[in-house]
Amino acid sequence: MNVDGFLTAGKPRFSSGKAASMTIGNSPERARLYTHQFPGAHSKTQVEGAIELSIKATPVAASQSRTMTIEVTVDNSRTGHSMPSGSADLRLLWLEVAAQIGNSRLTLPAGAAGSEVTTNSISRSIAGYGNFDTWLVGPEIPKGSRVYRAIFADAKGQATLNSYDAVSKLFDNRLKSAAKRKESYQFTIPEGVRGDFLIEATLKYLPYPSIFTDRLGLPKPEAVIVAQKKIELHAR
Repeated sequence: MNVDGFLTAGKPRFSSGKAASMTIGNSPERARLYTHQFPGAHSKTQVEGAIELSIKATPVAASQSRTMTIEVTVDNSRTGHSMPSGSADLRLLWLEVAAQIGNSRLTLPAGAAGSEVTTNSISRSIAGYGNFDTWLVGPEIPKGSRVYRAIFADAKGQATLNSYDAVSKLFDNRLKSAAKRKESYQFTIPEGVRGDFLIEATLKYLPYPSIFTDRLGLPKPEAVIVAQKKIELHAR
């Protein structure tokens, strides 16, 4: 172990062992070198298709009802670990559900987003409703989207995006390994709408929010579409 804890004249200083007698330039030649720099689950190619979606629509009352329950199942059976993973204080995964009627797109809010949200456990799972979302969630995530994330707090109990300040976890609803999460939405077909229309569910991922990169003067992150599913319905 480096006895100084830092480099001295550009080199580490060891008290004993083989490392103490080695200097730059006389290290052994090796045919193969190994590294701990792995791509990680935040790499775009590893995230795309990692989770599956399915959609089911059921009329709330009789078959003639124009109000229906849209159930989206988010299936994390493939990854073998919680999603999002890695730097859980920064990673964001969220579900957007919308109805596509002709050229119009109507966003469906998650859970209690359409009414007053009163508890932290509910509000922190819906983007834009958490008490810290003004500086945890960027504009990439539409308000009302179901968001899967972990929120950490500093010593003062304030949410933080800096892992070195985190001393506790305030919230964690990330998708566990092999978990199948069912999310329900209510949708009423607008008056006058007839014919076919689409219900679309899209699961997206960000390695870190733009609100974080903006503070550091870094490029904005690119959202990755993890999964997308559509079903066609008919309005009479």
